[in-house]
Amino acid sequence: MPSRGNSSRMRFHRLAVPSDPRRDEVGCPGSPPALSENAPRHLTLVEDYILKNAEKPISMKDLESVAKVSARSIHHAFRRFRGYSPKAWLQAVRLDRAHQSLLAAEPSERVMTIATNCGFAHLGRFSAAYKKRFGELPSQTLGRR
Repeated sequence: MPSRGNSSRMRFHRLAVPSDPRRDEVGCPGSPPALSENAPRHLTLVEDYILKNAEKPISMKDLESVAKVSARSIHHAFRRFRGYSPKAWLQAVRLDRAHQSLLAAEPSERVMTIATNCGFAHLGRFSAAYKKRFGELPSQTLGRR
């Protein structure tokens, strides 16, 4: 089995989500990889499930149940056909929704409430990921309104 160097690992800030009508609300930065029409059905089932349930806690068992395949098959499909992990994509969906909510929020709304409503349980990790992705803290986005 060939060894994987650091170059094969993607960093979250370089995450690219394919442009596809189902993913319009996930505006991840970067150049999107080509969307393969040969992507397995279980991959699109998992992506659709994440889009519909991103604000809820989602476990790998949930994804296995939806796709009716193993966790390994799900990870392999995401890496092969999308270039990122299911967890990275779930976080990207949540971050994008939080960003849109912060932009549309009234100044009296709280970042904590918006983050929780978007599925984030740990506010410190949310803020760090948000800043890495959007270049500013969630409170700064909310303050721009």
